[in-house]
Amino acid sequence: MTDTVSRAVEIAQIINVVLDNSSARYSDPEAVHVALDLDKVTIQTKKSVRDCWFLQSDEENASLLLCIRFDFGIRIMLTNTTDQAEIVEEREFARIEASFVGQYLLTGEQPASETVMEFARTVGMLNIWPYWREHAHDLARRMGWSNVIVPMFKLRFRDSE
Repeated sequence: MTDTVSRAVEIAQIINVVLDNSSARYSDPEAVHVALDLDKVTIQTKKSVRDCWFLQSDEENASLLLCIRFDFGIRIMLTNTTDQAEIVEEREFARIEASFVGQYLLTGEQPASETVMEFARTVGMLNIWPYWREHAHDLARRMGWSNVIVPMFKLRFRDSE
């Protein structure tokens, strides 16, 4: 773990996760009637940290809260292949997108912005990813797509540690 993230982990404790926004849609309105064959799809994922800000908590001790907004998405791509299993064409079938806000209680002083961003991209993403996975899986199931599962989050540091 990088020194920056190590410092941030010591001073931040997750206290809440809030679903900020969510959407699901078919690329083609006629696709709602198409049975989804998971053998012929690929799932593309996106993840990013949109923004971070600080708030004073309403508690008596007026603690400082770090809020981080994360954006996530999956695109379900239909794949047409040849008899030799070569991919000929991929087209979007549907997508699910959502934003979550993680709220962290800071037990020390306000960290520097580079510390906050490194924390958000690593520890923060690791904290929020399970909420995103569950939300995307549940929404996909409600849309009639069984077994659409967002992959596990792989934590990668920029330093060569």
